[in-house]
Amino acid sequence: MRSFVLSRARAANYPGILYEIVQKIGEEATTKLIERYGGLSALYIPARMAPEHDLVRLLGQEAAQCIAAEYGGLTVEIPRAVSVLRDQRNRLIRADLAAGLSQNQCAQKYQLTARTVRKISQLIMVDETNQHPATKGRQHERT
Repeated sequence: MRSFVLSRARAANYPGILYEIVQKIGEEATTKLIERYGGLSALYIPARMAPEHDLVRLLGQEAAQCIAAEYGGLTVEIPRAVSVLRDQRNRLIRADLAAGLSQNQCAQKYQLTARTVRKISQLIMVDETNQHPATKGRQHERT
């Protein structure tokens, strides 16, 4: 089974059991798990999963087997992880903007307002320069 390597900062954003799961099955499969089961009261993980099991259809055989190997026979709660999903969406928006999509196109694609996409695009400057967009380009004294 594959092991996924995430930076500690990115992996640390995943709450509870998701911190372990994302390192085992990766971000894409973990996102699918969150979207389907996040916030529900409980998810039973069988020790063996048939090919038609919902987790196999959702995640793929390899990821489902990996989860079964670790949590088989247990009932787990999958957090909603709203901030994780939002951060992933924002990364996708940034990539689309960098690839040339307009703010309006991104707003339609992600079902957001143009104003929200504009705010996300301004966060690009903050992330890249560690400065607030209004102070970009200004010199600061260091203490």
